[in-house]
Amino acid sequence: MGFTAEHRVYKFDYGGCRFIFLDTGDMDYRNPSAWGSKHPDFQAQMAILSEWLQEAKKEGIDQVFVTFHNPAFCISGFGPLPLEENPHPYLKPFASELKITVFNGHVHTTEVYQVDGIRYLILGAGGGEQEREANPPPTDYPEELYWKGQPRVEDYNYLRVQVSNKGTRMWLRRYRPG
Repeated sequence: MGFTAEHRVYKFDYGGCRFIFLDTGDMDYRNPSAWGSKHPDFQAQMAILSEWLQEAKKEGIDQVFVTFHNPAFCISGFGPLPLEENPHPYLKPFASELKITVFNGHVHTTEVYQVDGIRYLILGAGGGEQEREANPPPTDYPEELYWKGQPRVEDYNYLRVQVSNKGTRMWLRRYRPG
């Protein structure tokens, strides 16, 4: 299964890590936080994701990076994917044996979450107009770890990731004008 116009998910292994790319599809302004992809659809992608995570376990790959556009957790902008279209329940069973980091975008801000042993990073502050307003989260929502409830300001950044036999290190380099 390679990447094609009708099959827009793929994976590769490099340096003892697995990289998985899923497709949330084009944005629908009528439902901007939905998983709109049909290439393949959500359920088919979750079956593929589970297969690739199981395969990583069997092959002794313990560091997994998963990338998809719309965020699994988010208190800004359009908010997160709805639970019925959210990969988190499919990732969670693997979190005890794999080190999973998820990269998301879609919302033009930075947010960080640690949920059920999985690290989630929204990395949407690379240059677009900033989303500076956070919506009040539900009472049982995971804590946002980047802004930590502080007022948001103009903030641009990039993430550097280093994986070695000593583990994974991440540096979020920020620039705040003014």
